[in-house]
Amino acid sequence: MKILTRMTNPKPIPCLPPPPRVGEGSRHRAGGRLSKALLIVALILLLNACAIHSWHPVESGDYTVQKDFAIVSSDTLLIAISPQAYRGTAADISSSFFPVWVQVRNPGKKSISLSRSSFGIIADGKQYDFIPIEYILGSLQTDFLLSDYPDVFPWESPSSSSRISNQEKYNDAYFEVLNSYFSFGDLLPGGMKEGYLFYNRRVGSAKQLSIDALGTRVDFNR
Repeated sequence: MKILTRMTNPKPIPCLPPPPRVGEGSRHRAGGRLSKALLIVALILLLNACAIHSWHPVESGDYTVQKDFAIVSSDTLLIAISPQAYRGTAADISSSFFPVWVQVRNPGKKSISLSRSSFGIIADGKQYDFIPIEYILGSLQTDFLLSDYPDVFPWESPSSSSRISNQEKYNDAYFEVLNSYFSFGDLLPGGMKEGYLFYNRRVGSAKQLSIDALGTRVDFNR
């Protein structure tokens, strides 16, 4: 329902600006088009710079490729896997570890046990197994403790309010990482498990890598 109000002391209508001189409007329009073109070019360069560090699955008959994900299908499981930067409160964790996003679906009618020996990585001839969640959370705690005392010999101790604020951020990041970590064990019929697995950050320096997706080798390159 609209509410009608009576206008009192209406403001005078402002005078319109004089029309532009001949050629002035065209110069403004040309300048606007040029600025827009430069913005588009800058955006494309930015996206290309970001794409340099992304990983892409190599085409293979053992799996299908959808964007940056490799999709492995079998009679019992459907697996999607890709090296992906961690997105969340503790985004800096991607600089300490090499994160891989995994999603596993069970379209069958029987429970399937997901082995913890799966999802190993071969990079530069070396095998890397995923790092247990306890070490990931321990590293996260260390980072937050060091952020409380950035100076080894501070003149003043951090205020209680800043410590409380940092503790709250740590608690949020702790449970976020814990809940986003991929869990193994039994996968129920019709169920899905997804999350991150973290590896030694040296994996990220390789140009190519292979991931064992529950028995299927999936190759990625830059």
